[in-house]
Amino acid sequence: MRIAAVLALVACGGPAKPAVAPTPAGPEQMIGDTLAAFEHGDVTTFDNRLDPDGVFLGVGFQDVWDASGFAAAQKDLLAQAKPGTWHVHSDKLHVSLSPDRKSAWMTATLAWDEGSGAQPIRWTAVLVQRGGRWVIGASHASVGVANAQAAMQAGAGQLPDPSVMPDKVDADAKPIVAMFDADLASNARWLGDISTRDDVLVIGSDPSEVWLGPAEIKKGFDGEATTPATITRNGPVTAHVVGEVAWLAANVRVELTDHSVKPMPLRILAVYLREGGAWKMVQLHASTANLHG
Repeated sequence: MRIAAVLALVACGGPAKPAVAPTPAGPEQMIGDTLAAFEHGDVTTFDNRLDPDGVFLGVGFQDVWDASGFAAAQKDLLAQAKPGTWHVHSDKLHVSLSPDRKSAWMTATLAWDEGSGAQPIRWTAVLVQRGGRWVIGASHASVGVANAQAAMQAGAGQLPDPSVMPDKVDADAKPIVAMFDADLASNARWLGDISTRDDVLVIGSDPSEVWLGPAEIKKGFDGEATTPATITRNGPVTAHVVGEVAWLAANVRVELTDHSVKPMPLRILAVYLREGGAWKMVQLHASTANLHG
């Protein structure tokens, strides 16, 4: 995947110049610092780095948190880690900045080892400016589950519906929700609402489903659409607009038309960018919640 590491530091003027207020650290630095703290097991990793209005999805079915719940869950996890057993390595970090530079979105891969072997975690997030600093507005961490395995688990009744999303939609985000619901019902419309940017990214529930760029997304989606299915939103949705960027978190249910397997519950975090007066999807992360998360 053509994603390079992006880390930047913003320098202030030298001592000979008049004193000026420091330039706020950019989203790349904030994410880099956050990942570095988490890699070292720092319990303060997410302090003052989360948007109070955000929603945060973890790998387990029950893992749907607000900012305070997410921070508490991570501190509990770190506090339980035995010395020398916590190893987290981040790779393939990429941050995209909105044209108005007030919001951004990112993706990274984490090799996460709590003492029983490294597990690959896909992590995506939305970044927003609050009070002159960057914070995480929403995030989604997941473990890829092979489609065949997920279908087997669904058939055995082992995939319960994930925790309900908060019913929290900004007034100006209502068109995003309407577009999301319409796109679920129409493959052609969904593809038409994807941005043409080179960095548009779709992460599916299967580990192999990582598609970068419009051409790869269409190719991958066409390959996955050979079996007709109905996709519907399952329950409330959380959606916010921050400047030129919007994000939406929802549970969906995928049901094959031939009913060969039981419906598949998924969680989605979708990111949209306002382009030419219209909203276009620039990132989507779908996952089957991990049974053991």
